Parts: sequence; structure tokens; C-alpha cells
Amino acid sequence: MTKREFLDRLAYELGNMDAEAKAEIISDFSEHFDAAFKAGKTEQEISQFLGEPREIAADFIRQYAGEAPRGEKHKGEKHRWTEEDFESFEPGINDVISNVGAVVNDVLDNLQNTMENVPVVKNALGAAQRALENIPFLQSRGWKSRERGVEIHKDKDAAFNSTTMCAGISKILVELTNSDFELKGASFGQGNDPGVIHIDVDERESRGFATKIMSDGLFVLMEKAGGSSSVRMTIPADFEGEVMVKSRSGDVFVSNLTALKNLSVNVVAGDLEVSRIKGGIVAIKSASGNVEAIDIEAAHDITISTASGDVSLGSCVGPEGIAISTGSGDIESTGGRGTVVVSSGSGDICVENHIGHVSTARTGSGDIEISTDTIEEDVVYSSGSGEIAIACNRLNANIRISTASGDASFQTRELFGDVAMKTVSGDIDVGIASDENVTFDMKAASRGSEISNQFWGSGGGTVNLSGNQFPGTRTVKCETHSGDIEIRRIK
Repeated sequence: MTKREFLDRLAYELGNMDAEAKAEIISDFSEHFDAAFKAGKTEQEISQFLGEPREIAADFIRQYAGEAPRGEKHKGEKHRWTEEDFESFEPGINDVISNVGAVVNDVLDNLQNTMENVPVVKNALGAAQRALENIPFLQSRGWKSRERGVEIHKDKDAAFNSTTMCAGISKILVELTNSDFELKGASFGQGNDPGVIHIDVDERESRGFATKIMSDGLFVLMEKAGGSSSVRMTIPADFEGEVMVKSRSGDVFVSNLTALKNLSVNVVAGDLEVSRIKGGIVAIKSASGNVEAIDIEAAHDITISTASGDVSLGSCVGPEGIAISTGSGDIESTGGRGTVVVSSGSGDICVENHIGHVSTARTGSGDIEISTDTIEEDVVYSSGSGEIAIACNRLNANIRISTASGDASFQTRELFGDVAMKTVSGDIDVGIASDENVTFDMKAASRGSEISNQFWGSGGGTVNLSGNQFPGTRTVKCETHSGDIEIRRIK
């Protein structure tokens, strides 16, 4: 049946239920249709997936009324509870409320083998809970809504899978202890039902997993302490909410999510791989492990860090900034776009074919290699012990390059800023297309050093060669204690 036919039939079957609760139920199922239709399902497929409106209405009526048999619609007006009604059975009401959670868990446990019915039951229980929340007499007695949740797996040697409707969920939180985790966005036609969160757990040792749906639209997958498993989760590729993944020990893979509000991944010990992501803010962090990020397009900024491990980026876009750091490890970024800040306590840094501004690159011990189109703002590139090689098509600002022990080179076709290069023990190489409007200042402290300038001469020994036939407003300053200096003309 069509969406309209389904909703009309459901409204009819709900009968004389409270108008506000009835409207909320109809609205929830309308959202299910919209989410599934957006993912590519037909209205007929969606209605078949949700089930018969008569049976759905019966579930809601039983939960709302408490006493009605399954399938029997209410007749006449619903009893309006008064203060006296509640006072008459007040001694037992707290016991009833305290047992609601246990009843909910028992119902859902019994329906694990018929997962297609779980979304309907969850919606029924949620509607009943919201109805209780709206009763002022319960509120005045301090009754508060519990977090709605259910233990989804606690057997020793069995695999588990869980399916949850995604409608109404705006945030997803995954908290793991020792398991590897894969989160993948699935589109229609890839074996995933539209608007569904699906979880598979490959159980190898005794432990438990649990899911919860909070009242604020937060979906939680939680792993208790134990051995190690392989956990796979699929959600709609066009999920528009926030995703947060936290893992104590285990590798994490996240891919193919194209409409996220934000993505946050935090691993204490394990490798991270994130690919094909579009979102607002992307934050990826590992205390100990390698990080790989491929094809990330953030609407705002990207932050990637690891205390100990290598970082590799490919085609990452962060219009409000890309920050990459590692305490001990190499950093490599290719084909990115946006303003970049790169730092490593001990490791090489390589940024190639970048479009945008590489504002800072520092490493305590390692090489630095950067190639970018234009340098628009003042930059500092430094290494405590390593070689530095910088190339750009156009320098529109000032650049400072320094290394304590290693060679340093800089090349640009268009020079509209000052260049300052310094190394204690190493050679300096500068390539520019023209010396027009440029003043050179070159100093080599060692007698064995050679200074060569293809534009106007050379010298050797302890010398300081300065000047130009046409002194300009731009300065190329090179200084080495023990090494050679060469200024080259490039095309």
C-alpha cells in the first residue's frame, strides 16, 4: 500500500486514542517512510517492511491502555485520570514504574529472532513512555524517564546481529574496549535496508554488547570489558547526524559517509583508517597507532593526530584548516586543499601537490618536503636535524627555513616576499626565475665553503657577499656555518 493508505489505515486502527499521542505515532511512521523513500525504497516496499497497520496499532493500544487485548480497538472515550484515582493506588505506582525497564528488556529479548518487529515494538514502548512523561501527577511525584535500552548480547559463544530503525536518531556513539570496529555507510542496493542501523558482532570470547536509544536521539553501541571481537556496523550513507567512535584497544575503519554533521574518532591503541567522508568537522585521534585519511571533505576543519605513529592523508579538504601532528612518526599528505599546520616530534614531513597555505611545518628530527601552488602568508619551516626542501609557484609572503644539521633548498618561479634560510651544518640551494628587485645577502662562515650566484658572481672562504646591480625591495638571505650556498636561475 502507499504511504497515504498506510497512515490512514493506522490512524483508523488507533481509534479513540488520545489525540496528541495518536498524532505523534502517525508522525513517527511518516518519518520512517520519508527516510526509507530517500534511500531508494518504494512506498510498497516500506509498508511491507513496517508490517500491518492493524497489528501495529494493537501494539500501541496495549502499551497505552495497559489492559486492552491485542487487536482490540478502544471504544468510547478514554478514562480521564484524576488526583483521587492516583491517590487510590499510590502505594503500588512506584513498583509499577520501577519494573517498566525490566518488562521492556524482556519483550525485546523475546523478539530477537524476529528483528523486523523490533522497530515497531520500540516505537510503541517509546510512545508509552512519552505518555507517562506527560502525566503531571507522575511528574509531581518525582518520576523521571529512564534511558531506553536493551542488552543485545551476553551469550558466551555466539555471534550476534542487531537492526534498528534510524528515524529520529541524530547522534551515534560507539564505545569499545578491545574489539576491531568497522563503520560503513551503505546506500540502497548494497544489501542494507533504508534508514537502518545494522550491527554484526563476531564473538570469539565471553563478553557483552549493548545498544541504547536515548531520549535526545542518541544511539549508543557499548562493549563491556573482555576479549576481542570484530564489530561491523552499517548506517545510511547519507546519515546527517553526528558520529563519535571511542576505542580503548583495536583498529577502527570508517568509510562512505557523505552527509555527516561531525565525525569524531578517538583510539587509545590501534590504527585508524577513514575514507570517503563528507562532514562539518572531522577529528581523528590515536594515542598509539597509524592514521590514514583518504578523500575527506570537511565543511569546516580537519584535525588528525597520533602520539606515536605515522599519518597519511590523500585528497583531504578543510576550508577552515587542516591540523596534522604526531609525537613520533612520519607525516605524508598528497593532493590536499586548505590551510595546513604540520608538526612531528620525531619524523619526516612530506606535503605534495597541495592547494592552499602550508603555514607551519616543524619536526624535531626528520626531513621536510613541501610542494604547493602559492604561499600567501608568512611561514616557518624548521627541523632540528634533517633536510628541508620547499617548492612553490608563487611566493606572496615571507618564508623562513632553518635546520641545525641538514641541507636546505627553496624554489619559486615568482618571488614577491623575503627569503631567509639558515643551516648550521649543510648546504643551501635557492632557485628563482629572476633577480629583478631582489637583494642577496649570503654568508658562509667556513673557509672551505663555496658561494655561487648565477646572477652575479661567486666567492669562497669566509665571505659575506651582498648586493645586486639593481638593489630591490625583496631580500634573499642565506647563512651556513659549514656548507656551500648556491643561487640558481630557473625557467
